[in-house]
Amino acid sequence: MSAKHFALLTLGVGLVLASMQCRRPTSPGPRGEAWPNDDRRVVDFGPRYSHDGRKIAFLRRVSRRIQLWVADANLRKYEVVAEAGEVNPDVDLRTGVGGWTGDEAPRWAPDDRTILYPQCRWLNRQDGERVPGTELWKFDLVARRTGPALIHEDSENDETKHQAYYLRSPAMRADGRYLAAIAEGTYGRRWLVLRPDGAAIVGLALPDRYQDTDWPCWSPRDGKIAYAQGILRDMTADRVAVVRMSEPGGRDSRQVVKVTASSYRSICALDVAAHGGTPIDVRIVGLAWSYDGEALYFSMTPDASDQSRYSVWRSALANDATPVRVSPVDDAGYLAPHPFADGRVGVLRVRGRRLQAVVLDTAQTITHAADLPSDDFDWAPDGRHVVTAGIATDASGLGLTVLRVHPVKRKE
Repeated sequence: MSAKHFALLTLGVGLVLASMQCRRPTSPGPRGEAWPNDDRRVVDFGPRYSHDGRKIAFLRRVSRRIQLWVADANLRKYEVVAEAGEVNPDVDLRTGVGGWTGDEAPRWAPDDRTILYPQCRWLNRQDGERVPGTELWKFDLVARRTGPALIHEDSENDETKHQAYYLRSPAMRADGRYLAAIAEGTYGRRWLVLRPDGAAIVGLALPDRYQDTDWPCWSPRDGKIAYAQGILRDMTADRVAVVRMSEPGGRDSRQVVKVTASSYRSICALDVAAHGGTPIDVRIVGLAWSYDGEALYFSMTPDASDQSRYSVWRSALANDATPVRVSPVDDAGYLAPHPFADGRVGVLRVRGRRLQAVVLDTAQTITHAADLPSDDFDWAPDGRHVVTAGIATDASGLGLTVLRVHPVKRKE
């Protein structure tokens, strides 16, 4: 064999091996599952359905890098669409929906054309130290290109200004004209960032006076945004949990829900009695608009660290109606409401170590349920399936993190 033929043969074998190696992470497993390769450094997490239910976006960690992937609704076909930078060495991305702060999973724009996702970047602090921060980027599925959605402005040597290190929980208005997100700084400060689409830089402005804002969400029918705030009148006062609603560029701006420690003792007397005088630090989390935009759903808790004490409520916006409890009064916690078009609502149910996705009707009755491996999940738009991220438990994939689509079955 000549040297030329040997070189061509070597090149051909190399290309075949490289092709096999590239395809290996995206080889589909059993129906309804996305199996990573056998490299234990690969983790899939943060799966989120598109609004039409036809696609699922998720993040994949490969060694110390993060990638954005898109799959079909059955997890049979999927591809990497964007590199999302290195893993933040200080803070893991939080994509579960069972926490008291908003998650950092990918978000679909209302038209399902754009995906918003987090990306790590090293920032310069006022004192000259470099720290890892998180920014928000976007991928256009039609144009097949990436670009910044909300990024940090370079630090200035001005200690009267406050710097955000993490940007998360993006929410885009239905018409695509405004993007909201939460900025996090030092000492747990969190404030709302609101920018017209295309104004991508977040400057070093002072935060709002409450410094404890989260869960931004836009009405599906008009240009109103709702968000939760925690108000401390002074350092020794109890927290006042509120939900505010405003209309950028409009006149409608008001408080729609207010819960104090005293009012919580009244409306959740059974929970207070069952926990024998433990401190009450009320938080409102997990805001979501009803399908028709006429009401807000939210979770409320007196103790953010105890998932069994969360309950789900509905507040109609007309005539300042009193919030109505949606979740049953039992020994389980209910979080992360997800309203459906037929008036039912899907929630995360936590009872001990058991996690379930359950559907509640208007009579506080569980009609459908599915067991979950973790709180990192999302509902299909019709409520018939959920997609989850969790550790494989069967022998073929033991120890690997997989995505899985589960049917939500009628409760017997």
